[in-house]
Amino acid sequence: MKCPEAVRKHDGRIVAFDSAKLAGSVTRAAVESGMLLESARRIGHEMAMAVGEFQISEARPVPASADLRACMVRFLRQTGHDDIADAYAEHSRAASSLLWRIRVVEPGTPFTSSSGSPWDRRRMLESLRSSGIARDPAGEVAREVERRVVDLGQERISPALIHALALMVLTQRAMETKTYAARRISFSLAMHVPRYDPVIAEDLPLPTGGPALQSFWLQAVHSQDVVRAAHDNILSLEPYPSRPDMNTLGAAHSANGLPRSGWLAALNPLLPEMATALREWCRNPASPLWVRADFPERAAELAKFIALLSQSLAPDASSGASINVLLAQPPAMLAPVLASPAEAQKNQRLLSPAPPITINLAGLMVREALRDQTRATVRVAQTTAVAAQAHREREEYFSLSPVRGRPLPVCIAGLWNAAAWLQGENFESRHITRNSRSLAATLISVVRGAVETLRNETGMELLLAGHAPLQATRALWRRDREFFLRDGVNLDAQAMYDGGPAVKLLHGSDDFAERIDFAKAAGTSFDEPPALILDVPLGGESDATAWRELFSVFAQAGVPRLQLIPGGSVRSLKSLTRAVRSHLEGFPLFEQVADS
Repeated sequence: MKCPEAVRKHDGRIVAFDSAKLAGSVTRAAVESGMLLESARRIGHEMAMAVGEFQISEARPVPASADLRACMVRFLRQTGHDDIADAYAEHSRAASSLLWRIRVVEPGTPFTSSSGSPWDRRRMLESLRSSGIARDPAGEVAREVERRVVDLGQERISPALIHALALMVLTQRAMETKTYAARRISFSLAMHVPRYDPVIAEDLPLPTGGPALQSFWLQAVHSQDVVRAAHDNILSLEPYPSRPDMNTLGAAHSANGLPRSGWLAALNPLLPEMATALREWCRNPASPLWVRADFPERAAELAKFIALLSQSLAPDASSGASINVLLAQPPAMLAPVLASPAEAQKNQRLLSPAPPITINLAGLMVREALRDQTRATVRVAQTTAVAAQAHREREEYFSLSPVRGRPLPVCIAGLWNAAAWLQGENFESRHITRNSRSLAATLISVVRGAVETLRNETGMELLLAGHAPLQATRALWRRDREFFLRDGVNLDAQAMYDGGPAVKLLHGSDDFAERIDFAKAAGTSFDEPPALILDVPLGGESDATAWRELFSVFAQAGVPRLQLIPGGSVRSLKSLTRAVRSHLEGFPLFEQVADS
């Protein structure tokens, strides 16, 4: 059969001539006019052949799509198939008319003739092209999405629906969807409820906590994907914010009395407030003390304060007390806040981090029975995208921009339990072995990669924090314990998930050096670093030089954060310092031996 080489579409694209597609449109019109399917197929095939041969006879190797439609209608009428010609022409008119009437609107927008924006295939084409898809495949995908939009027959569609249709077409054509999927995380359901208004909030504030506040976020603001993840205990949205400036990563305490943590809670030991904060910490050791020792001067001053701590005031090991010493430099997104307190106070709403979202890695592995490492890493990356989606919906409700706005922390919980599950070991056991560290490093890299991708593609200032809120880790463990009880497995009711990849350094253990290296590597993956936990004699060592040397060797080893807990001896403190120094000196020696 002679047929044209290609067809010029109305948007200027040139595509290959498809006789089967042309015959299919005639067949559909014939069936709508009342003809049997077998006869309709025969008519469609014959008319498509006739139109193709006519274009060649008229020396049109690349006819326009509109010319093909006009020629088909004329041939159908000339051969006595007026009913089929009317149905064929009506289908084209209806599709064109619907495309003119379609409005792209967010859910919950009041129905008016001017609401939303008109359908424009060029915007879809530009979005696909900016995702790295070539021009011709992008045009074909955009046209297929438009065809499916017409088939829906709806005059009001949401951007999320268009996004989902495009992902479906890309998947069916075996094309890369990761970059395009990251361009739009989700639409916000905040249109269904009033936006946050600080004036109204003075008279009608949100609940400060409890089930009422939780129900508000889950039923009124968060989308279905986020709510499902929260109900399945894969994400923890606690603490639920009641106002935009509520966070648990700033100094002092939050509005509900929960201790805050992180860089914004860390004190500068060179300032006068350090002495008062240390006394308050001795009175209330349950609230961790955060101190910056990212410069030698600060480390030396902190060493003096700890050396002056009397044994009568120092908390004991059973109190749960700890001092978090930050040895690394702060992340770039927090550097302006920490460098200029006046500027931070001026722009507190924009620069203060939002309440964190916590990913339950262990619960994800257990509830979906993930044993294969490849499947597990894919689900971890998808869950990270849902956590970012939850942040976006919160920021939009508070009338804050999620793009280039304040830091949005993402935390992980149950890392070591997830590693134990993947290895087929006891879920409740937290024995940190070489294999578990390798699996933990893989999971951390997946979360970090997903956060980096989302940050680059969406412009959201996502921050990966190495410590999760205590109330989140407790709640996640409690609900997973109920899940295990269904299978007759009774987990410890007093336990909780770890709040990140923290490891405890045990002097004399076989993997002493490996734990230091893991803490260093994990610290580079987090914007808020995880801890290396040490048992130290708080109140028992009065020599400031010993503390200064301890901070110095760990800073040289690249450990970003130390968590000092009471319980060690003076002898073990000095032995630990010597062991770390020997570890540092062993690397150049090892390299010389390897080179020789």
